[in-house]
Amino acid sequence: MSATHVSHPGRLHHIYTLFSYMIAICLMHVSHMFPLCSSLTSYVFRDHTIYMLRQSN
Repeated sequence: MSATHVSHPGRLHHIYTLFSYMIAICLMHVSHMFPLCSSLTSYVFRDHTIYMLRQSN
């Protein structure tokens, strides 16, 4: 097997964060169709944001 190229963790996390927020924005646009899903998503993102702030401090 060929050696796998390991990406820089910071860069990978940055891409993951951008991807997550793009999904969140898409869900916000359809939130009027899925109120339960949007409320669950906002809860998860709030929890994730609090976790990220704790990790940085």
